[in-house]
Amino acid sequence: MASARPTSAKPPIVSLRYTGDKLVNVPNVKRLLRYGGAPVVIYAATVIGIIATDLLKGILIGIALSFVKVIYARTHFGMRLDTIPMAGELTSI
Repeated sequence: MASARPTSAKPPIVSLRYTGDKLVNVPNVKRLLRYGGAPVVIYAATVIGIIATDLLKGILIGIALSFVKVIYARTHFGMRLDTIPMAGELTSI
């Protein structure tokens, strides 16, 4: 199938393959999974943005998604209120 492509199209494909191999480090992606799926999604969006557009726009996509994640985490945190018994009150455990 590779021989069916024009010769002028082969170098960019080889270059994209080489760049993709250097850009995506599989052990780092596996380490990111320890922190959940959101960092992997941000990483993937950054890599896709870098490949689809250019380096600056791809990095800005990653930074923007990180800000969205931080804002979401700060506005959707769980909070539990425990009542403190007053002096003289009986409590049951």
